[in-house]
Amino acid sequence: MKRTKNLILAMGVMLSVVGCSDSDKEEPKKQVAYVQYYNASPDSTSTNLVLKSKKYTSVNFGQAIQRFAVTTGSNEVSVTGKNAENKDVSFHKQDVTFAAGDNHLYVLAGDYAKTDFVDIKFTTDKLDKENDNQDKKTYMQVLAAHVSKSTAKLGIYIGKKEDGFSSAKFLGQAEYKGVTESQILATGKYVVYLTKAGSNEPFYTTAEVNLNAKTVYKLLIRPGFGAATEGIKLDAVSGGKSVSSLPDINEKVQFRVYNGFEETDKVKAELKGKSGESHEVEVARWAISSFTPAKFGDYDVEISDAATGNTLLNNLLVTYNQSDSKSILLYPDAEDKLKATVIEHSLTPRSYQYSIQLLNLAAGTKGLEVYFVRGNETVETAKYKVTKWDFTKNLSITLPRDSYTVTVIKRENDNTLNLLHRQALQLKDNLDFTLVLTPDESQTWGYRLVAFQ
Repeated sequence: MKRTKNLILAMGVMLSVVGCSDSDKEEPKKQVAYVQYYNASPDSTSTNLVLKSKKYTSVNFGQAIQRFAVTTGSNEVSVTGKNAENKDVSFHKQDVTFAAGDNHLYVLAGDYAKTDFVDIKFTTDKLDKENDNQDKKTYMQVLAAHVSKSTAKLGIYIGKKEDGFSSAKFLGQAEYKGVTESQILATGKYVVYLTKAGSNEPFYTTAEVNLNAKTVYKLLIRPGFGAATEGIKLDAVSGGKSVSSLPDINEKVQFRVYNGFEETDKVKAELKGKSGESHEVEVARWAISSFTPAKFGDYDVEISDAATGNTLLNNLLVTYNQSDSKSILLYPDAEDKLKATVIEHSLTPRSYQYSIQLLNLAAGTKGLEVYFVRGNETVETAKYKVTKWDFTKNLSITLPRDSYTVTVIKRENDNTLNLLHRQALQLKDNLDFTLVLTPDESQTWGYRLVAFQ
């Protein structure tokens, strides 16, 4: 197959995937099989692998549990998660037979409403034999699996950075729920490439990754969000619970600006990268711009009054690594001078529970309380709340999908409640929310709370 040589610099970045060689020596292989579990369902709740009646550690999307030994013979495997009422539900229950020396990486994939259960099965007999040789070389084993439901068939290659794509080893092609054959390679540093079916050019190239343990590395193509290349991410799972994310080195980022500075009608934000790239957006007071794609890297940010051109801030540095989605939040300090802070967003979809990020950018406030009041509750009976919300403090809370009245108060020493803001919040669209409090003299109680996803 003809492939164009594609040498890509990885910005000096070295990724290291830590193997779990200790787990390879838990028990003699003849007596046991080995099991591991990885959650690739993006909008799932925390889930657990269950063998018979034993429930293992819960994992969220993109997480794994450590490989463990099980006795050979018949067993029953299933997965548990939460439903809309936050009750345990069990699915994918099936009878299995574990053979001596077999390895199983079980993967939960697809949308949580209709997941798939993938069994990635492999053995390490050849790997063990290679590493039992008396030469000084050590070896690892690598395979790839496709667990991103909305992504078409892909080709997976692995090779040495100095040799380029043209000399990379072809692991195979895989479509959703597909697994390539295992390959045994010398331990060391490698680059992983992904191609679209029928293409001889990689669209996804990782930085150099250190595959230095005598173990099996599972490369998992799973869903990605925000600025992720082609809507996918590549994770590397060894034998431990740590999962290494291997981003595309040319992956884009995206930024946006929220203008919570009430002293001007509109601001202009200019982002200048060290490679010469620049971006400019204008944002009206109390508005948030749309996400703008950009190259990854460090950006100098200058904020000016859009009407007069007067500089309001010129010493902000914002770093965007591959696939980052970040918002720059503008607000006034105690002297009504413009300040800025930066927050990051995961943009991973949700099913029943939402992560709410709260930022207090109202100078002079301290010890605020925020209550999320449902239809059958009052401030006094509300189940969900945050306290000790000080100026510039970033707090978070997880809420079930529902309709809320968000009530921000200041509690006096005599327990009197002073209302600062109140507004409705409907958790929807399967995305997390960010709530930002800023001063606003036009509001009834002098403060504005903006909610965005």
